[in-house]
Amino acid sequence: MSNSPRRKCLGCNQIFDKKDLVRIVRISEDKCIIDREQKANGISKGGYLCKDLTCLKKAIKKNVFTRYFKLSTDEVIISDLKNELENNE
Repeated sequence: MSNSPRRKCLGCNQIFDKKDLVRIVRISEDKCIIDREQKANGISKGGYLCKDLTCLKKAIKKNVFTRYFKLSTDEVIISDLKNELENNE
């Protein structure tokens, strides 16, 4: 078992090494960003997604952006996440 930090994916709820996930952080009242360096400080806790479009779709279906980040669905971050995940495949 790895000694690296482990985090839960907001889409599939499985636990993975932090380095294997994409971090999303809320930086203002109405905006989330992809935190590629996994070090950004936001106004709330960060969340993690698998590097898989399926998990992003599950997160959207479960209204994760509304519930976890207390935002209305942010189309910009969803578009950015789709592009990021498509580039990883």
